[in-house]
Amino acid sequence: MKGMLPGVAALVLAVGCGARTLLTTGEVGAEPSEDASTSTGHLGVPGYDSTRPSGMGRSLVPLTPNSEGSVSGNAVGIQGSWYAYGDCWGLGRPPGACEQKGGFPSDECSSIVLPKPGLSFPESPSGAFCLTGKAAAAIDSPLGYANIFGVGIGVDFNDSGGMRMPYDAPNYNVIGFQFDITGVPTATGGVVRVELPTYQTSSLDGAYANWGETLMNPLPNDGKDMQILFADVGPFPGETPAKFDQAQLLSIQFLVPSEATAIPVTNLCVSNLQAIVQN
Repeated sequence: MKGMLPGVAALVLAVGCGARTLLTTGEVGAEPSEDASTSTGHLGVPGYDSTRPSGMGRSLVPLTPNSEGSVSGNAVGIQGSWYAYGDCWGLGRPPGACEQKGGFPSDECSSIVLPKPGLSFPESPSGAFCLTGKAAAAIDSPLGYANIFGVGIGVDFNDSGGMRMPYDAPNYNVIGFQFDITGVPTATGGVVRVELPTYQTSSLDGAYANWGETLMNPLPNDGKDMQILFADVGPFPGETPAKFDQAQLLSIQFLVPSEATAIPVTNLCVSNLQAIVQN
C-alpha cells in the first residue's frame, strides 16, 4: 500500500481488507533478557507480572477500551480503535489486494466472519477482541504471496482525527506490550504473527515495515501474560527495513498469515492489552 495507511475510523467501519506486504514465519525462542543491550529473548513466554521483582523498575499501563472498542485516556497517550483486517474485499472500501492487485476471485481470498462488517468492534462478553474467518491459501504465483496474506486484528496507537499517525513510544518510556491470547490456529502451518508496524519515511513504498515475533501452539502459560519487548523484536525473514524505530510505531497487530493451504481461524482472541513502561 502506498503512502500512510488509512486511519482507524475507516478501518473500524470497513472491517478493513486491503494491501500489505506478506511476511514469512518468524520463530519462538527463550524468555526475554532483562538487559536490553544483550537481550536475545523472543515472544512466546509468560511476560511481566506482579510477581516479578519490583527492582526491575517496570510497570504496566492498561489500554482499556470503551464499549465500542476505542482506546484512549491512558497514561501513555495511546489512542485508537480495535479493527479487523485482511487481504479480502472490504465493505465500503476499494477491492482488497487479493482481488484488485492479485486478480483473484473472492472465493480464493481470505475472509472475515466476525466481527461483522460495517459495525464497531466491541469486546466480547469475556472482555476480549475476537476474530473468526479464514486465511486463504497463498496461491503459488508471482502475485499470490504478495496479495493473499491472511487475516488479523489490531489497534492503532495514534489515531489523530481519523488519520493513522506514528506513536513515539520512548516519549512515554514504553518498552513493549503485554497481552493474553487464545485461539492460535492448530492447523498445520497455523501461527499468529505479533507485528509492530513502523512508519518508514525513507521507504521506497513510503509506507511501513513490520517488526515482531511469532506465536504457535502450544502456548506457554495458556497464552496469559504474553510479552513482546522492543529489545527483542526483529524483522521477519524477507524484510530488510533499516531499523526498528520506536518513535514511529503505528500499531500492534495479530495476523494469521496465509500459508500453502487455507488456515481456519476460530475465535482468535486478544485481551488485557497493556503497555510496559520503564520507570
